[in-house]
Amino acid sequence: TEVSFFLKSTMQLYNSLIAQGTLSYVDALKVGCVIEEIDILDLQNTLVGIDNQDIIVVYNNLTLGSRNHLRSFVKALTLVGITYVPQYLSPEAYLAIVSTPIERGN
Repeated sequence: TEVSFFLKSTMQLYNSLIAQGTLSYVDALKVGCVIEEIDILDLQNTLVGIDNQDIIVVYNNLTLGSRNHLRSFVKALTLVGITYVPQYLSPEAYLAIVSTPIERGN
């Protein structure tokens, strides 16, 4: 079924990211970036069609947190001389996030 395929592919991605992230400090930061990119897109996609304001507020705050985490991981990579290239976000969406300061929640 579609659900079991989704869960299997999600577990494969998770296992792959865990393996990659344990290789080094830099790899762990890169994996952190990838996870935050995926989280941002998942949260944005989940919001499509939602009209419950409480859910919208929660998802917007979770997205804000993921953007802040992405900024932090990218900054840490920059401090060790690594330029991160987005894997899932468009270059424009990525740049819009990392070129702006840390956000504060409501």
